Amino acid sequence: MLFGNGSKKISIVLVGLDGSGKTTILFNLRLREATNKFKSSEGFNFEKLDLKYQKAKYEMRLWDLAGSRSLRHKWFCFFESITPNAVIFVIDPSDVNRVPEAKRELHRVLYDPNLMESVKVLLINQRKDWTGKTRLDETELREVLNVPRFMKSVVVDGMNASELQFALYHICQKFEKR
Repeated sequence: MLFGNGSKKISIVLVGLDGSGKTTILFNLRLREATNKFKSSEGFNFEKLDLKYQKAKYEMRLWDLAGSRSLRHKWFCFFESITPNAVIFVIDPSDVNRVPEAKRELHRVLYDPNLMESVKVLLINQRKDWTGKTRLDETELREVLNVPRFMKSVVVDGMNASELQFALYHICQKFEKR
């Protein structure tokens, strides 16, 4: 959809297990400063972000949906009501004990009928402040999670807004091809 100011609107939802870094990522994109002083979402957070990619202007509308087990079923009502253009599934690769749970949720999202036309991105949140913890690398995660080829994976530090923008650029690029 094109706005009067020439920018294209893209609706994006960030989903993933609680504690994966979705809220930190959302606010670091919006505020353009590194901070991890956010507590877990108890519902959802919403932010608008203006972005230029190549010569186009985009108005990104980002929803961070709570990832606690008791609230995940609400994701699908949300998908039905806004039909997002893109879904970013955030995973913490150092949370190896929860990988099977993340896999179940990822596949529920991937094959939801309301998201069939959505661009899907796996955002691997490599937190630089968590040195020394065991974590899976991108190849291992893609294999263990059984990530389909069509899904782009991006490894970022959720505290680095410029790295996070690469995931958004990928979405813009896919959006342009439609």
